[in-house]
Amino acid sequence: MPTFSLTDPIFWLQFIYYFLAVFIAYYIPGSLFLRKVSMPSIFKISLSVTLGMVLFAYQGYLFGVLHMRYLTYVYLLGCFVTWLIGQRKKKKADSAGQFSMNWKTWAIILIGSFMQLSTIWFTGVVFKGTAYYCCGNANDNFLYGSLSREIIRSIPPQHPGMTGELFKNYHYWSNIVIGETSRIFRLPVFQLQFQYSTVLISMMMGILCLGLVWQLGGNKNLGLWTIFFFYFGSDAIYWIIALLKSAPPFSMSSLEDGSGFLANYPRAMAVMVGVAAMTLLFYVRKKPSLTTVVVTSLLFASTAGMKIYVAFFMYVGLLCIALFDAIKHKSKTSALVGLITAVLVLPLYLQTNAGA
Repeated sequence: MPTFSLTDPIFWLQFIYYFLAVFIAYYIPGSLFLRKVSMPSIFKISLSVTLGMVLFAYQGYLFGVLHMRYLTYVYLLGCFVTWLIGQRKKKKADSAGQFSMNWKTWAIILIGSFMQLSTIWFTGVVFKGTAYYCCGNANDNFLYGSLSREIIRSIPPQHPGMTGELFKNYHYWSNIVIGETSRIFRLPVFQLQFQYSTVLISMMMGILCLGLVWQLGGNKNLGLWTIFFFYFGSDAIYWIIALLKSAPPFSMSSLEDGSGFLANYPRAMAVMVGVAAMTLLFYVRKKPSLTTVVVTSLLFASTAGMKIYVAFFMYVGLLCIALFDAIKHKSKTSALVGLITAVLVLPLYLQTNAGA
């Protein structure tokens, strides 16, 4: 696996360049589909970036399977031109309520992000002539990095450890996002995977969690507690055993560990997309439109390609909400989201997992 030094100016220049890539490849396409969504700007921006990442994965997968990957440039150019035209004709947005990010909110997000990054950010760092692969699971990290590199070459990717064999029976859509971004913007794939994109994911998760609380009608205090537990909540297993007055077995994994969120990259991206999907779902239930229904379905469906067990719980929840809305409110909006999600998931999942 390639290594890097934190004292290398190129590393930091590429880090800045990465956020230009985020703006062009993620934010602009995502914002085009959310122009009529009415909510505070900071939540709309975070949803646009997340949706843009998902759309980038969809186009990468589609054009890769068709062996027409040059169309990615056409996709990005088309989105950019459409966005520029929209900026010239931009009208005043509808009032969506206000949400101010106070210093407490930013402090939790920044400190929490630093803590989460400590589990993955030093993968491949060179210190005093020695390369370190800290921390997380080194075997998993080698696999994720190798998959992203294979995606630069072909979609579906070849198996990193088996020459000539297609990669099967495992999710790799988060790697499509990384591999395609590396291919188009010529960013180093391993730094993109473990350093640059992890900063974005960790900070975006805090904002998206706040957005979900806001969409559900929660106040700022509830939002603060939500992001606090997202970043710092952990080790519930130890608390339970301590209450039972037994010696805590530190070899056991916690039920949920905020600090280890980024240690499993596909899961982290799936959770981020899932939170964005839930936020839009609760928005769509109040203000349904064909565009937002389809976009919400795209988000839900993509989680199956990123981490299937995250997707499973998302779909169970979506089914429950659809049944509740149909029985209680006589609304078919959530059911329509679920139906479109199912249609999108089947070819996506079966193509990779056929015969599993």
